[in-house]
Amino acid sequence: MSSNGSDVTSEDSHSSEITFSEETQSRSQIAKSILKEKYGSQKLIKEGVPTWSDLLKSRISLSDFDILKVIGRGAFGEVMLVRKKDSKEVLALKKLIKKEMMKKKQILHVRAERDILAHSNNPWIVDLRYSFQDEDNLYLAMEFLQGGDLMTWLIKKEIFTEEQTRFYIAELILAVESIHKMSYVHRDLKPDNILLDSRGHIKLTDFGLCKPFDEDPFEDVSEEEMKQAQQSTQEGPIDKVGSLSRREKMRSWKNEGRKLLYSTVGSPGYIAPEVLLKKGYRYDCDWWSVGVIMYEMIYGYPPFYADDPLKTCQKIVRWKHFLEFPDDINVSADAKDLLQQLLCDTDKRWGSEDDKTRGVDAIKKHPFFKDLDWYSIRSKQAPFTPDVKSDIDTTHFDEFGIAFLPHTTSKTKVSKNQGAEFTNFTYVRDQDKSRKGLDQLFVNPNQKQ
Repeated sequence: MSSNGSDVTSEDSHSSEITFSEETQSRSQIAKSILKEKYGSQKLIKEGVPTWSDLLKSRISLSDFDILKVIGRGAFGEVMLVRKKDSKEVLALKKLIKKEMMKKKQILHVRAERDILAHSNNPWIVDLRYSFQDEDNLYLAMEFLQGGDLMTWLIKKEIFTEEQTRFYIAELILAVESIHKMSYVHRDLKPDNILLDSRGHIKLTDFGLCKPFDEDPFEDVSEEEMKQAQQSTQEGPIDKVGSLSRREKMRSWKNEGRKLLYSTVGSPGYIAPEVLLKKGYRYDCDWWSVGVIMYEMIYGYPPFYADDPLKTCQKIVRWKHFLEFPDDINVSADAKDLLQQLLCDTDKRWGSEDDKTRGVDAIKKHPFFKDLDWYSIRSKQAPFTPDVKSDIDTTHFDEFGIAFLPHTTSKTKVSKNQGAEFTNFTYVRDQDKSRKGLDQLFVNPNQKQ
């Protein structure tokens, strides 16, 4: 759980170590206690008055939503645009196949995402409304941000002006700082994990790799990939991309980069070298990612773009050899200097919490952000204001058609023992007024309605 202590209503109020039997007994006691305190008698648990079993049966499920369309698809599932039947609220529903998550050892990832979203009350983070599951799938129902992801805007615009870059990198800095204050490191910051709301302001999503600072990293890339990346000493271009001009790289990235994002492997192009090399990391790795994203905004492609993920890893761990600043585009000295303060070794990288002279405040005071009002930026006019016609307008999302994830067969169903991996996944945010709280479910029959 994060350290901000946000007040939520959750099925997950008990430790995952508590057995189902113990948890059910505990909840039954809570229900009886509420009844006794509020109505003076436990005899109210009778016909016509809900019991805890009734409450469990009324939990959120897929049947509570109308599925409208698919707005995202990845290696482990898809994201659907849905409308909640009772409240009519439009949400983005991430659907993840349990069997695939277990096969690819992604359980910790989805757990991390669910936990940080559930325990967050942060304007820079996508709001989680519900999480639930059925026999085959996990579901995360989140607010629907109609502006699409930052990658969509980068592809559409090709490059951002420095003024546009300044605004969005400033918001990204504040968002990353807020994650760090919650004692988490994101580790997977990239344009497709940054969403724009209807006003054009950003929010972070996809916290699958987000981990508390006191936990050890898990495997992100294969051992073979790491060995090849560490042992590489090749000089000159290591792929065809290396010999391209900036404009050619920009066109190539626009055509091929999006395909990488939807592949099973994905693109490691935004990950810090210390994460790839398993050297241990802290806050610093996220500031590297901020630098990579800023570079892409200005130059039109990420600095270590290669024609396959392994070569990208090789370029990142040998960043001193491959980082370049093309001179065929007018980039200010301040912008280049900030990039150099972010894309560097950890002992020199800005954003450090160990050395206040190069901490987050130092980044904010960098000349690139001169005269920027950090305290009111979220209330300012954003560079891009998404044009949307209705609450279900998906103009700024790729087209995927209807949901087609297959139902698992009896041969591939998750066993009861395996199902324990997903204990305590269900969650309902208390700000949602469409679902009653526990005390509201137990109605005093003598009370006038």
